[in-house]
Order: sequence, then C-alpha cells, then structure tokens
Amino acid sequence: MIDSGPLDEDLRTILHHTSHIIMKALVYLFIWLGWNILVSGLSGGFGKVINKQERVYIPPSDDAKCPCHSNKALPVYKDCCKVYHTKIKQSLSPEELIISRFSAYASGNVDYIIETTSKKSVDYDVYIEQKSYETGIQKWKKDLRANMIDNFQYIKIEVVSVNYLKDDQAEVTQRFLAIDRDGIRYPIEETSLVEKNKVDNLWYYIRGNVHRPPADIAPFMNDWPQEVGITVKEADDIDEKKSLQLMKGPGAKKPAKAAFKKPATR
Repeated sequence: MIDSGPLDEDLRTILHHTSHIIMKALVYLFIWLGWNILVSGLSGGFGKVINKQERVYIPPSDDAKCPCHSNKALPVYKDCCKVYHTKIKQSLSPEELIISRFSAYASGNVDYIIETTSKKSVDYDVYIEQKSYETGIQKWKKDLRANMIDNFQYIKIEVVSVNYLKDDQAEVTQRFLAIDRDGIRYPIEETSLVEKNKVDNLWYYIRGNVHRPPADIAPFMNDWPQEVGITVKEADDIDEKKSLQLMKGPGAKKPAKAAFKKPATR
C-alpha cells in the first residue's frame, strides 16, 4: 500500500500558496477597478459618460446685435431674443415664435429649436417616436448642426404676415436670408404653420412651406448683410445644380436665373 502522507502535505502546501496568490491578485484587481471608477466619476460626474464630440452652445453676448436683426427698437440680444431663449419670456405669439427660432438657427441654439417644435411635426416623429428619447434627441441635434447650422450663415428675418386659421393655429409668412460656405445667397420666403398648445398655452412650430420671394423683393434681400453690418464671403458664380438640389419642398421649380436657393425648411 502506498503512503500518501507526503503527497497530501505537498498538495496542501501548493494549494495554500496558490490561494494566496489568487487572493493577492483579486485585491490588486479591486484596487485597480476602484481607482478607475473614482477617476471616471470625478471627471464625468459619477457615471456620466463624456462624449468628446458633444458641442457646447455659446450664446451671443448680451450687447451683441441680436441675430434676428428684426427689431430696430430692441437691437441687442439681451433685449430681444435672449428673453425667449433663456425662458425669461415665453413665445406668446406666432410672430415671436418664428423670430426667436430664426435667431436660434443663426446662433446655433439647437435645444431651443427642438423645444419649440410641435409633437405634430415630421421631425418629432422621425427623431423621437421611432427611437429612444435620448438617442433621438442626440441624432436630431447632430442633423440640425450638419444640415442647417454649420453650413449656413443666417442674416436677417422679416415677418410679412400672420394669418390666424383658428384661435390656436396660424400661418406665419416670413422672409430671411441665408448664405452658404461658398458665399451663395439664398433669399427665402416661408409660410410656417404654428399651433398653440392647450396645456402650456405656448406656440410651437409644425411645418413650413418654402417658396421664392417676389422677384422685386429678392434683390433687396441680397443687400441685407450690408444693411445690418455683416461681412460675408462673396460667391464667384452660382451653381444652378446645387440650387435645385437645395430647393426642396412642394412645387419647387427651377429658378429663372438661379438667383437664389434655399438651404432647407425650417
């Protein structure tokens, strides 16, 4: 019969050393994990994922000219559209809504654009209803910047008329000027459908029908940068194909002389 005493002793010794090594490894692992969680928490607000691609909105300075350039009596941002963007005052009329939204496009305030968009809008359906809320909002912001803000400079807006269809629904016709990176100017006229929410009593944007301004108006709109004191890049020539690609919306036709084009519906 084989004596197993020495083997058992050796086995116990090996197991003892092995368990000791495993315990030390686990201790080091927990220390490492704890350190990384701490560092991540301090830098990201404990659990907040930092997205290096997320852009911070920097509003116009209080004493800068308001981006809407629509109110000569209140020419600076703090007295004009800032009161809407910061919720000091809510948009109590269709005209205030449209002007403050234009100012948000001009300054890159995507949060305000989304906040003032009706749940009845196509954008709300595409970005919110068909995705998780957080994912939809981030995609919406990204597309707004890429398609509407980063590639265009918005100069001025003028409200032409407000037509009340009902007490809580109206069409606002406005004209505004956008200039792309190539210096091409886009005088635009849009009729926007807006609606008052019965819960909070505020106006929200539903959709817009974009069309060309009258032929006798567009040339004067092209002079708006000089009128408001903004220096812009001048286009060497006009790309008519680009004009047609950008001219979306119902009934869009080829411009007579490619004199203007539209960036997108607002």
